Amino acid sequence: MQNPVMQEMIDNLRKWKVEYQDTDFKPTLAYLDLVARYFERANSARDERKPLVGHLTLCPTEIFYAMDLVPLEVAMYGLFKTFLGGVGSYLEMAAQFGLPPEICSVHRATDAMTIEGAFPRPDIFVATTQTCDNVPKTVEVMAELYKSPYFILDCPYTYTERTVNYRVREYQDLIRFLEEQTGRKMDYDRLKEAVRKSYRVTELCVEINQLKKAVPAPLPCEGIFAQAAVNFLLAGTDEAVEFFTLMRDEVKWRVDHRIGAIPNERFRLLLPFVIPFWDMSLMEWMQQEHGATIVMDLVSIWAEDGKWFRDPDKPLENLARKTFFNPGYQLQGPMTDLLECVVQNAIDSKVDGAVIFAHRGCRSFGACIRSVKDELQKLGVLSVVIDCDIVDKSFTSREEVVEKLEGFFERLEERKGASGVVN
Repeated sequence: MQNPVMQEMIDNLRKWKVEYQDTDFKPTLAYLDLVARYFERANSARDERKPLVGHLTLCPTEIFYAMDLVPLEVAMYGLFKTFLGGVGSYLEMAAQFGLPPEICSVHRATDAMTIEGAFPRPDIFVATTQTCDNVPKTVEVMAELYKSPYFILDCPYTYTERTVNYRVREYQDLIRFLEEQTGRKMDYDRLKEAVRKSYRVTELCVEINQLKKAVPAPLPCEGIFAQAAVNFLLAGTDEAVEFFTLMRDEVKWRVDHRIGAIPNERFRLLLPFVIPFWDMSLMEWMQQEHGATIVMDLVSIWAEDGKWFRDPDKPLENLARKTFFNPGYQLQGPMTDLLECVVQNAIDSKVDGAVIFAHRGCRSFGACIRSVKDELQKLGVLSVVIDCDIVDKSFTSREEVVEKLEGFFERLEERKGASGVVN
């Protein structure tokens, strides 16, 4: 039996796709269709007698696909519900349940969705400590509420061969756990193929990132989150390879023909973190009202050009290495990784400014904001810090965010007027 709440979201995704039928950026339509099909598979897993794996960000989807398990990225599900109507009722429910506002709203929302049964009951839950310190407790709560077993992957702090080997053992333990819980055996030939496809996705993502540095910037804001969503949901599949090939070809064509995301690019922006998901139209507003394009963001940047694939016969070692190269790697280890990433991308992408959305629930990035701003200042890059919550729209209004952004763009305009160019 399918979950009606999830089905409603799938229907809304289909309607959202119709609204974009006239878009000039065709990968948007492929992206929305892919996401809808992904959630349809999750909603149909029980009917098709396939084990459903509920997981959080940066788990090894390649392992799930190789074992013919159906993954459901619960946090991403919560974000799409945020896009398509908001999660205010879930946040209220979380407060009644006793979850304090200091906990990241993404995790409070997913816990509340579990309380309400807003997605199908996973047979298993899997999480990794790589993303943030909220994850272990979140997955414990979800697993307890749904009476499902769970497994938490431990992620080492730094990248060395020793920590890669440690991560390999973690994946071996995960596979044994999945085999015991599902009765399915890992097909290592299939895993090798999934890892190979995953690496092809990485190569395409890196190529797209290089193309994004062109002037004018070729990628419109509607394509930014698509990169993260398809990579996090579908790494290891033919669908992901096909999507990123389509996106790469579209972006390359735009670069070759000097077609920018907007007709008259005025400012080039860096997002050292993410944007408030409760109003993604803020990106469109910056494009249309101020000629500002987002040329680089945290959730699309790979470490060391994504060179994580070494020996095709050692898929677990490759996946273990990928842990330290994935977008988001900047928040798992030393702050120097984040600062180096921000500085290098600010230089390479010729940015004029940085918009730093300070999510009140993220202790990982919150501790880095002052240092990020200081490093950008050394480069002569203006930045603005906007206190907000990336999911809870009751914390900061759109009007407050727009007002602060207006002041930021005035500063950029003043600098441009004084020198003739920005920077």
